[in-house]
Amino acid sequence: QAAAEAPRGRLRVSLPTIGYRFLLPVLPEFQARYPEVELDLDFNDHLVDVVEAGLDVVIRSGELADSRLVARRLGPFRFILAASPAYLSKRGVPLTPPDLAGHSSLRYRFLNSGKLEEWMLPGLPAMPIALVCNNMEAMLGAAVSGLGLAYMPDFLARDALARGELQQVLAEQLTHSGQFSALWPSSRQLSPKVRAFVDFASERLFKG
Repeated sequence: QAAAEAPRGRLRVSLPTIGYRFLLPVLPEFQARYPEVELDLDFNDHLVDVVEAGLDVVIRSGELADSRLVARRLGPFRFILAASPAYLSKRGVPLTPPDLAGHSSLRYRFLNSGKLEEWMLPGLPAMPIALVCNNMEAMLGAAVSGLGLAYMPDFLARDALARGELQQVLAEQLTHSGQFSALWPSSRQLSPKVRAFVDFASERLFKG
């Protein structure tokens, strides 16, 4: 019975495009723990229908209301504001939110709604927009290239910050956090492979 209940087989998981940044570093551990599970990863930012697409698990952020799905919160992440050292050297380091009035902003547009992501920062003034894009990796690249200030998840900027390619600003004023959840169809019996992946994701992702 234990052998029959061992996690195995193909597991179809959908994640945001930037999901590889938080998932790939821990995948070797998952593979070592569950060598008989074959992961089939789909990275995209579109709103996917888990049931219709035949997916096993979906990882998404925000509030996701679908009565056909069961959700488990995986953990929070923080939003930061950052720009390249060259940009800040040229334009100045903002010390308070009103200082942003003279700075160029790089904005993310949601694929599903077409709306710009709101910068959750008290006292935020109107800012000139230098670039709008619907891909966070492109926005990150634009920030590293010195095009302006970008508002993004901390895990997206972590490597660039560590390399000195980006510098964080207004860290004390930015307190907004996001939340990722794992979702799977409530109509299906929770298989060993899905349970193993969700338990692992809850244990290992977004733990600082």
